Amino acid sequence: MNSQTLDEKRLLRMEYRSIIQETEAEQQNLVLGDAQWIMSKLDQAERLFGSVETVQEATLDSQLLLLSAEISNKKIQKMGMGGFSFEEYIDRLKQLSRSDTGLDWTLLAEKTQKHCRMAPKPSFMYGPLEIQLKERTVRQQRRLVKDMSKLQKPEEMTVQDVKKDENETSNNVMMIHKRLTQVEPISIFKFVVNPHSFSQTVENVFYLSFLVRDGRVAIEESDEGELIVSTSEPPTEEDMQESDCSKLQNILILDYETWNDMIQAFDIKESIIPNRQPVADAQATKWHG
Repeated sequence: MNSQTLDEKRLLRMEYRSIIQETEAEQQNLVLGDAQWIMSKLDQAERLFGSVETVQEATLDSQLLLLSAEISNKKIQKMGMGGFSFEEYIDRLKQLSRSDTGLDWTLLAEKTQKHCRMAPKPSFMYGPLEIQLKERTVRQQRRLVKDMSKLQKPEEMTVQDVKKDENETSNNVMMIHKRLTQVEPISIFKFVVNPHSFSQTVENVFYLSFLVRDGRVAIEESDEGELIVSTSEPPTEEDMQESDCSKLQNILILDYETWNDMIQAFDIKESIIPNRQPVADAQATKWHG
């Protein structure tokens, strides 16, 4: 319980603020001078601290200690430079050569020339000691001749190739939709993850995205916070207008480490979506997993 009156607390804070203001005003001189003045202020603050009972006065005491520590740190840095201060040196020069009209450079030269010595001038050398001529080597640039027989043309895609890829994508999308009708509702990760193939896991997500886009598959969050996929009826134009639906796009980030983590977290042993065999093209130069 505080035993001080309100007037005593005000007086104590005024004394603290007075010491802080005096220390801030003399900060530059304290850095260059001795430490007796700051020590006397710290002794005064030590006596005041015996009367501190509340947070306000303790905060002022801490502020004074921080200010004193900052001044002490600057004094230590000055000591590391041998006690030399450029500001003090310039001030002393001004005091030494000050006249009624300002800074007297002639007076400053007269007082400082006896402490200066002229630097010796270098003697001249007439010519180099030795000359060694360097022979210039001419490099012959060889023209790179390409072997046209080893050049490979980029693979050309035909209309039949594009249609073939489109048919393959459509077939896989239909297959995944049919498989979902057999196991729904189910966790999206248990459904798309293939524990034996990272690439086919990515493809499963790709094919499933077409079904979600067309409204044939819905993604919902369960009470436990798990994402569940199930088949749904695509909305009609009237449904879109009445419910004011808008398209929403989400990006699923899936790397190799995350794929392994999902296999361990959901204890996936086999792929729900049938594993697809790699298909080679006619020239056996490209594989589709």
